[in-house]
Amino acid sequence: MNCAPPWLQIAAYVVQIFAAAGAAAFTLGVLWPSIRKSNRASERICKLVDLAEKKGVDDIFERL
Repeated sequence: MNCAPPWLQIAAYVVQIFAAAGAAAFTLGVLWPSIRKSNRASERICKLVDLAEKKGVDDIFERL
């Protein structure tokens, strides 16, 4: 059924295993910390915006 020689099939499987391991390492080592860091940054920005809105509302009420 398969016309490729066995050594080529074995080499392809080895490359596939290394590629999967590399992708997993990249995801855990680079992407996941980056996502967590961006989530923390967005939480801080949301808090700053909420504080600014609260201060703006307080200022409006003081002017009335």
